[in-house]
Parts: sequence; C-alpha cells; structure tokens
Amino acid sequence: MNIRKLSFINAGVLFRILLFVFLIFICGLFSILLTSLLFGQNLQTITAQRISQMILSVGVFILPPILLAFFTQNQPCNYLGLKFQPGKGIYLWLTLLS
Repeated sequence: MNIRKLSFINAGVLFRILLFVFLIFICGLFSILLTSLLFGQNLQTITAQRISQMILSVGVFILPPILLAFFTQNQPCNYLGLKFQPGKGIYLWLTLLS
C-alpha cells in the first residue's frame, strides 16, 4: 500500500501564490481563535498582550512559509534555506508550539 502525502509539487506559480495566501488566512484565523480561547476578553495585562502578539506573529509570519514549503517541495528544508534535515518529530513540535 503506497501512501502519498498531499503534494502540490507540480502546481503552477499562480496556484502556489493562492495557496500561500490561503495558508496565511487559515493560520491567522487559527491564531486569533487560539488567542481568544486563552484570554477571552481579558487582554488587560501586558503579559497577556505580549503572549497574544507572539501567537499571532507565529501564526501569520512563521507557520505559513513552513506549510507552503512542506506542501510544494520535495525538500522543504532546502527551499527554506536550512542546511540540516530535521527529523519528522520537528513538524509535530512546530504544530504544538504554534
């Protein structure tokens, strides 16, 4: 049984741009949802505001490029300019940390 990952390697440039915009939108919504679940309407303290800003920054600026590289490239680390090949567990950690 051959299990293939969801891949858009042969997709065109326009489709990749649309995929990237969609990933930014979805990750941004997920970050906002996570922030509202953690703090609700209680963003009065500086610490809560800093944590919510960190969650939103990771969700909008860091997670979408990683997901785009994972879905569109055979070697996502090379696409992102990383010299090492992380193990499969790093993707789980990135998901949990975001």
